[in-house]
Amino acid sequence: MIRRSFNQDWFVGPKQSAFASLAGAPSGITPVTLPYDALRDQPRSADSLQGSHTAYYPGGHFEYTKTFDVPAEWRDKTVILEFEGVYRDAMVYINGEFAAQRPSGYAGFAVKADPYLRYGQSNTITVQARAHEDSRWYTGAGIYRNTHIVVTDPVHVALDGMRITTPDIDSERAVVAVTTTLENDSRFTRTVRVETRIFQSRFDRTF
Repeated sequence: MIRRSFNQDWFVGPKQSAFASLAGAPSGITPVTLPYDALRDQPRSADSLQGSHTAYYPGGHFEYTKTFDVPAEWRDKTVILEFEGVYRDAMVYINGEFAAQRPSGYAGFAVKADPYLRYGQSNTITVQARAHEDSRWYTGAGIYRNTHIVVTDPVHVALDGMRITTPDIDSERAVVAVTTTLENDSRFTRTVRVETRIFQSRFDRTF
């Protein structure tokens, strides 16, 4: 499994209507590195409908875009786009096709990108987000947490799919319980063996 940052080379600006998009290049597009709060640089006004609850910032509808290359050898892999947080009502499009929606602004989510990718070509991802009159404090807007791209085999450990607990422990012994969730994105049933190894950290100290 390869998991790397997807934070570079994004652009953000106000979401344009279909009619405005036909009129020409959109205005107010800014190159950014994530995480980036699109609401922070909006003009504040004492006349803001949300008032002091959001520090006199307006709401808004914002659009993030990023173009990235997808190697041809990824055709036999599972590609996942991981978002740690998008505020709010996130709508994700890959090459213009709807790929995912996440209404909550405080919960991370992942998008299986495979059905929408063009292998051996440049691909474009678009993420729309909205900030409404829905909070009693400043929320920010847009992709305000880290993003990652994950490239793995079709049979793989799910994101956050491993849980290790010690349900029974004392000064002499410990019972360690390991639970692993696997996902199979291939078209066929697969039988695999999962092996878990637990090592003592060299930084462990006894007090």
